[in-house]
Amino acid sequence: MVLATSILLPLYLYPTQGAWTWATNAIAAYPSLAFTIIVNPESGPGVLNDFPEDEYISGITNLTKYDNVKLLGYVDTQYMAKSTAAVDQEVETYKYWSTYTKGNIAVDGIFFDDAVNEWTSSSSSYMTTIADNAHAINLTVTFNPGTIADSEFFTIADKVVMIEDDYSAYSSKKGNSLEKIANTQQEQSSVIIYDFSGSQSQQTNTVNSIVASGVAEVYITTVEYTSQSKMWTQFVAAVNSAVGN
Repeated sequence: MVLATSILLPLYLYPTQGAWTWATNAIAAYPSLAFTIIVNPESGPGVLNDFPEDEYISGITNLTKYDNVKLLGYVDTQYMAKSTAAVDQEVETYKYWSTYTKGNIAVDGIFFDDAVNEWTSSSSSYMTTIADNAHAINLTVTFNPGTIADSEFFTIADKVVMIEDDYSAYSSKKGNSLEKIANTQQEQSSVIIYDFSGSQSQQTNTVNSIVASGVAEVYITTVEYTSQSKMWTQFVAAVNSAVGN
């Protein structure tokens, strides 16, 4: 069974009161559409072995009340410059959030940013270590190399962001293309396009082609990740239509 493409939303803006309303409004409006949302308090979870700030607690509890939402905690691997022990501490802090008793701030998985894309003796050891640690505490694993990654990474990760390009590069085929994602990898692959500068119809056509390719997750934004896309509502509607809801 081919699973419907979901929206992968890097929600990196600080959750002051009302700052995430545009996201929760869309989640509520499309209950049959899956949203995977990345939260990123401080390029990671913030203070280790502690809960996030009150604003994040409030914002996250407003997300987790929806059945069509999965949460990922952001961890920057710094292309393996950060030690596996330091990465594991951040992962375990996100897991600690699940012990909060005044609301549901539990994450479902980890979004490992700045991930390497080449499988070598050192990268296989490093990436397997951090993936295994997350899986051992029942968290899913998403790697973000942002470019086409070697096939071996799919054996240790649940999802891999194979394309993260600005629209200019993506639309001109100067960046990575859907054709470079192997058929066997599509259901584990994600596509992110930022700085989208096209029309609404061009965005819809782009969504349709990405969803038709069979990839797991998609996000298109006119900006980057700390503010709302100017075409967010149209994007969500396009994905909802493309997946057949």
